[in-house]
Amino acid sequence: MATEATLLFRKGVRATLRSSALSFGFNLHLRGSNGSLSLTNYLFPHIYHVLKITPDGTSSRVEKLYGGGETTFELQLAAFARAVRREGPFPVSPADAIANMRWIDAIYDATGLGRRPGASQRRET
Repeated sequence: MATEATLLFRKGVRATLRSSALSFGFNLHLRGSNGSLSLTNYLFPHIYHVLKITPDGTSSRVEKLYGGGETTFELQLAAFARAVRREGPFPVSPADAIANMRWIDAIYDATGLGRRPGASQRRET
């Protein structure tokens, strides 16, 4: 239902990831060396969201970026279609996607739950 992981990156950069199906909302909170960023309701931003940027030593800035009201899924599909039609680059490279999958597998391994089965490992029901 919930997990926490500490990720270690190059040059000593450390990140703590917390995920819980027990909490309300889809929110993201980042703390960096020069300030913080909070994003409220990142999964359904077309309904409601708040992006709050707080640089250390200065006032917070709040933004709401509704665009044309598209859902995140519509925007992802449009980006994919542009890339397939060679009308522009896809914002995430295959190498980035594979690296993300490796991080997720490592987190599952560390919890003792083991990796989620891949499509070739699932049984037909």
